Amino acid sequence: MSNVTALSDTLPSSVPKLESSGTNWAIFKIRFKDTVSAKGFWGYYEGTTVKPVITLAPPVSSTVTAAAAAAGITLEDQLLLVTQWEKNERSSISLLTQKIPDSTLTKVYSKPTVRERWLAIEQEYTQKGAYAQTELRSRFLEMKSRSGNNIRDWLDSPRTKREELASVGVDITEKDYRSTILNELFDSGCTTHMTPYRDELENFKEIPPKIFRAANKQDLKAVGKGEMVV
Repeated sequence: MSNVTALSDTLPSSVPKLESSGTNWAIFKIRFKDTVSAKGFWGYYEGTTVKPVITLAPPVSSTVTAAAAAAGITLEDQLLLVTQWEKNERSSISLLTQKIPDSTLTKVYSKPTVRERWLAIEQEYTQKGAYAQTELRSRFLEMKSRSGNNIRDWLDSPRTKREELASVGVDITEKDYRSTILNELFDSGCTTHMTPYRDELENFKEIPPKIFRAANKQDLKAVGKGEMVV
């Protein structure tokens, strides 16, 4: 029995700890809800699993009394139901506490039920998460390579970053992904990357050396041209 209790009161590592910045709120909420639902506790968070009411001496006409009498529910049965509900409520609070930042815990600790705590967290982090995801997406769209980098090495960077952002619920569309890469390829600094790696270009051919000034005021020499497949 103790092993079952331990498993019910513990969340797996697949549920990430909520970042105080809210960057992973979207994926945290999905994984947390799915795992807690599998344990049978989600009703405590959304408020649908309400605390049973004990009816010591209810009116004979009471619907609750009639239903209890028909089902043969005794006062002892009702007390057991309340005890189990309170135990599950404590377990639900424990599960939430495991995965939220200390700063957030101190804010919601005074709230008596997991429902109230979850509502407060959801309100705060929905706003935080939206802001954080917008910021992360903007940073992705502004990605630049460093001067002197192999352009093919750099092309792996947006791909890796896109996967990292997806893991925290930030969706970079295919259009934005390609736009970020193409903007860098056509940026003035891109020529300095492409020229030393002519063998990586398709249909490369020599051209008479030509000096030109890029948008960043740097003088560059074009010695050939080719095609880069993205």
